[in-house]
Amino acid sequence: MDESSSISDNAASAAQIVLDELGAEVSQLDTKIDGLTHFNSLIETNDHFTPTERETVAHELSRCVSLRSEKAEMMREKMNLYESSVVNTKISLDKRQEVIDDAIVAHLLESDSTLMEMVVTNHAELTQRLTDASKMLAEK
Repeated sequence: MDESSSISDNAASAAQIVLDELGAEVSQLDTKIDGLTHFNSLIETNDHFTPTERETVAHELSRCVSLRSEKAEMMREKMNLYESSVVNTKISLDKRQEVIDDAIVAHLLESDSTLMEMVVTNHAELTQRLTDASKMLAEK
């Protein structure tokens, strides 16, 4: 079951990377919005800029604000999925792995027993659930 532990660690790490990337995108948009907001306020009433320039800057600012809202909402949704599916499943897998390892060391479970087979099957299903949740997080 060490392989399933590695798989669950990789799935959790991949999910965290997706969230980190979304966070970085939102942060970049925040910086761009701040700059555009300042630039827009400078040219809004400045007669040395054409109406087309003002409209273009205002449009770009609006587009960035809208995109930032979309990315932030996507991040909230993915964070909820991450917390409910990835984190909780990973905790469950880790706790199960500790108990299983202790039982194996203490010779409480035989490797060819029906009970061990059931435990391994259920563990594999949890690992698959974690992998599936991680894949859902990776979808844009």
